[in-house]
Amino acid sequence: MREVADAFAASKGCYGYRGIKAELRTGVSEKVTGRIMAEDGLMAHVPGRRRYDSHGGETTPAPVGT
Repeated sequence: MREVADAFAASKGCYGYRGIKAELRTGVSEKVTGRIMAEDGLMAHVPGRRRYDSHGGETTPAPVGT
């Protein structure tokens, strides 16, 4: 359990149960790793979805042509 928490802290909270299992390189299954993480309340950071917005900000004035 301690190894899972240390590996999670080393990844700065970015790895989920699959990444932690690969980092440990032990014979522990992904299910066991996921269960240990759930018991300790360790959840990987997942960025939220963002809506598409084509508006880039302020518009510039039209160029004065020649």
